[in-house]
Amino acid sequence: MDFTTLTSEQITQGVRNALDEFELSYQYDKEKGLFSFVAPIVNCRVSRSITLIKVRDHDFYVSSILPLVGDVNNPKEIAELARLIVKINYQLVHGVFNLDVTDGEINFHTSGHTFGLEEFPAQIILGHLSLANGALSENAPKFLGVMFNNLTADEAMELGE
Repeated sequence: MDFTTLTSEQITQGVRNALDEFELSYQYDKEKGLFSFVAPIVNCRVSRSITLIKVRDHDFYVSSILPLVGDVNNPKEIAELARLIVKINYQLVHGVFNLDVTDGEINFHTSGHTFGLEEFPAQIILGHLSLANGALSENAPKFLGVMFNNLTADEAMELGE
């Protein structure tokens, strides 16, 4: 079993190379090890997300944040969004949706490790960005249905069938 892994500096350079290759304009906070940029969401009325890539030793995570938030002053809406996220997460194979009930933020989170890698290929980041894009594209209409059309979680789930 190979327990070699990449350092945070190697991962950071790999992420930087990947984002440059994809011609994405980004900001990088060296102190926090955090890349941030606006990413397009394909085939969705919500046209973009705020995407963060956090680099740590041996691993990284990608978090894509919807630019819309649930109404924290509407407990029924927050409860339905929470129920919807549980239902969506049950069907996901990779990644997870989160709801911050203090501010209504919804994000999709995925992570990866670098064990056994000698370099950090751009395809790793592309895969995680594609995963986030697909999850947001497929599920944003469900979140919108709850937020703006007063759908229940069960009704919103039917939008994807």
